[in-house]
Amino acid sequence: MGSFSEGFQGTLTPVPAQAPPWLMHPGAHGLLTVAIADSSVVPVPLTGSSDLILLWSVARNGNPWLLAATIVSGSTLGGFSRWELGKVGG
Repeated sequence: MGSFSEGFQGTLTPVPAQAPPWLMHPGAHGLLTVAIADSSVVPVPLTGSSDLILLWSVARNGNPWLLAATIVSGSTLGGFSRWELGKVGG
């Protein structure tokens, strides 16, 4: 009788080689961009996408303090831009 994991071999496909590097290694710049977009008027299809990218980046040996400060800054900038747009009457 085979092991439990033998039944799942081949069901997960690897990430294609054509995936852009910013998607695989977003870093602080990519996290800042996603956090701004997630908190502004731009609809991001996945709720909590910036949180997922933060977890992914920290799990891949990113600096947790730098990435946490980046995501807080991006969320603040995105929320501020939406607030300013609302003040103008948009």
